[in-house]
Amino acid sequence: MMPYSLPHQASALERADRQAQLTESKQIYQYHTRIGETQHIRAPRALPLGEAFSRIEDRSLTPPSQYQPKLLNRVAKLAANIFYNSFLLTRVAKVRRDTLGDLWALEDQLADDPTMENISAYYAQLSSVVSESGATREISEYLDLYQNWSNQDVRGQGDELFSDAFFARQAVAGPCPNVIKRVDLNLLNEYRNHGFPVTDDIFLDNSPFTLMGDTSLDTMALEHRLYVQDFSMIAHIPGANPGAFSFEKRFVFAPISLYAVTADDNPRLLPIAIQMRQNDRNPEHWDPIFVPHMPNAMAPGADESSADWSWEVAKAAVGCSSQIYHEHFEHLGLAHYLMETVSMVTQRCLPQQHPVHALLAPHLLGTLAINNFARQVLVINLGNLDQYMSSDIEAFRQAAAKSIYETDLLSRMPRVDLANRDVADLPYYPYRDDVVLYWDAIHQYVQEYLSVFYASDADLIQDLDTDNGGELGEWWRELTGDLDIGTSPGSIKGLNFGTLNSLDDLTNIIAYIIYSASVHHAAVNFPQGHYYSNATICPATVSRPTPVPGNTNKGYFMEFLPPKHQAMMQMNVMMVLASIHFTKLGRFADDAFDDPRVQPAIQHFQQALEAIRISIEERNGHLPPDQQYHYLHPDLVPQSTNI
Repeated sequence: MMPYSLPHQASALERADRQAQLTESKQIYQYHTRIGETQHIRAPRALPLGEAFSRIEDRSLTPPSQYQPKLLNRVAKLAANIFYNSFLLTRVAKVRRDTLGDLWALEDQLADDPTMENISAYYAQLSSVVSESGATREISEYLDLYQNWSNQDVRGQGDELFSDAFFARQAVAGPCPNVIKRVDLNLLNEYRNHGFPVTDDIFLDNSPFTLMGDTSLDTMALEHRLYVQDFSMIAHIPGANPGAFSFEKRFVFAPISLYAVTADDNPRLLPIAIQMRQNDRNPEHWDPIFVPHMPNAMAPGADESSADWSWEVAKAAVGCSSQIYHEHFEHLGLAHYLMETVSMVTQRCLPQQHPVHALLAPHLLGTLAINNFARQVLVINLGNLDQYMSSDIEAFRQAAAKSIYETDLLSRMPRVDLANRDVADLPYYPYRDDVVLYWDAIHQYVQEYLSVFYASDADLIQDLDTDNGGELGEWWRELTGDLDIGTSPGSIKGLNFGTLNSLDDLTNIIAYIIYSASVHHAAVNFPQGHYYSNATICPATVSRPTPVPGNTNKGYFMEFLPPKHQAMMQMNVMMVLASIHFTKLGRFADDAFDDPRVQPAIQHFQQALEAIRISIEERNGHLPPDQQYHYLHPDLVPQSTNI
């Protein structure tokens, strides 16, 4: 084993070797110079050969586990599902028969070579063939799409679709659990004065709050029982226009969803009001406010044909907006694009002998490959997301890129983020409870590891001094500075990681990077199969405007949801993304670290993860099955953003 070292501790010969290594790495890991889908972010010009799926393996297992067969297996499963469902669609829907020959030719090609590229081409042709999928009349038709995917654990089935308690739990235990925040009296009045004029009249006679005599919004705010999901951050994203995959305009809502915690012996979060749009602040054009428990509201056991479905439409709009925000900001931006940036900069600026390179390396595995895959088939024009998501794909990509260079990233450290959103008093918030445990464990691990090499801030300052060969300084400059690439000055934007002047600063930065690669990505990726695959609760696209409160029938709700061919692709993509767990946080290959001095830090980290396992299992053991939160169990958190 060869000890790691800082550049100022290396001999002249060692420094020359380090420099030669970096010169070669910068040739291999070149930044793109394209304008468009990867503008402003540090994406590779071409995927380095050593980063290909075929090279990715988990060497912490014996024998090593290969990544590529797992991905190909899921892609084949997706292809089989599309084959089956397209057979039904082209036989029961109105189709353009003159184009069926092209579809069948692509079907043969896909059967021979079930790649995502061929799947995408086949689906594009299917969308043009199916000129009208036929009105979806029953919710069960969406659940029938799963076929070879198990829908046993998919949420929102049966009575759960109409459950307000289930709807509220998505805000604290679903794929997008980091938007909800507390509403104090000042914020409540700000909402009232600027487009969301809620009053105590929202509590109707059969509301559980009315029945408990608990109908004062001001009191709820003062008692820390009022919360909101505000999706105003996506109001600027336009909806996709009619095109090859959709014959109607797609809408992007930016709803406000207001919640309150009951004050009884069983405190629980419940929704109390939803406004589907908030992009027009003219009081004469304020969007209506939807509330639960309207007369004749749809509920289990109600007459579906005569019930009012407006509250269900409003909840579906929140589900759609949650998915659009989640996919571009929390998932693509703050996981995939962020870790791609760190991967590129680390490979270009830190030699393998540098302790920070060694610390980060396990958490970069597979990120460049999966991002390259995403650019080829998911977020490209006419790609999978363009085929089934409401938002315009170009605006979606640019919003994802901006999410990493316009965000104060250290404000997203879990303890800071939770404090900023003031959510300590929520009675049930398993995401909050778990990420705090992980953050503390990762932060302690990074602090203990770095202290082996940076005995004092003086060592750090030397490593930051680029004029004298400081490698970390070059890493920091390339990570946070604007770069002039090609013919576009400042075309690649620096990330906002604050300042780096002390070991405490470095610990926070590296801990946040490792947290983002592992825990954050796990929290936003793996629930997708259970929630975002189901278009009845979280439609990725909607094609109807705001309905009339109290006067919306089932037909409107069904038309609000996506056509089945779009719901089919949404379901398949979400199931693939949620089904691959590769590597495990804290489980390292025997030769992952060449310096024996870091072993105590690793052992302490693994002990902390075992304590987290016990805590999560004990918590879940005291909860009913529908409230258990497993997504951050240590067995299910990978080392890196690799799917």
